[in-house]
Amino acid sequence: MQRNKTIIGLGLLPLLISSCITTLNPLVTSDNIVKYDAVIGKWQTPHYNITIERFYGSNLEKSFRESPGSKLTAAEVVQKMPADQRKIFLNTYLARFNKNGILHLMGLKFASINGEVYAQLEGGGFALRVPGDDISPSDTSDNVVLDIFPNSEPAYTIAKVNLDKNALQLRFVNTTFVETLLNKGAIAIKYEEDDLFDTKVITASSEELEKFLSKYGKDDRLYSSENTILLQRKLQY
Repeated sequence: MQRNKTIIGLGLLPLLISSCITTLNPLVTSDNIVKYDAVIGKWQTPHYNITIERFYGSNLEKSFRESPGSKLTAAEVVQKMPADQRKIFLNTYLARFNKNGILHLMGLKFASINGEVYAQLEGGGFALRVPGDDISPSDTSDNVVLDIFPNSEPAYTIAKVNLDKNALQLRFVNTTFVETLLNKGAIAIKYEEDDLFDTKVITASSEELEKFLSKYGKDDRLYSSENTILLQRKLQY
């Protein structure tokens, strides 16, 4: 089956890595999500400075929550959420970096599976044109660019996490290895063809994704150096 919808969530990753496997269902659920505050802070690569923060309490989250006439506090908004939704919301992170005056944003969630930690990157559906590398609730439509695609759907990308004190390694899934397994019929995982990006899109359920990583997550063939990002923490002096 071939896809006829634009997939959002791919827009930013080509700025960071050459290729990646995309899933239409999230890996992270309320059952496997974990708090991972160790990633909070400022990081750098040879080309980008990246800031990671909690989404809850960020300027972006406040700009979504604060509307004219709203009388609910942040705590009250969270308290009204169903328990599973609240758990995911409170353990969502925001990654942002500036390129050519465009502030790029990605959501980050972390799952613990079979003793390993995996990052789920999502978003890329919007970028904010601002002079600095932050936004505030007072930003207006004049400096907000929304990449909204009609007939579109969200997508997710998965990376294995290795965190040392001042080094964060994201090992994205090796497209070639997964496609080889799929073409051989070696793995029973659902996928569709995406003509727009000339790749396979994984359509397996969240449970199936977790089972796949439980089996193959410790296999180094699942990753490649070309699809690995190394972030160094920016130390304050």
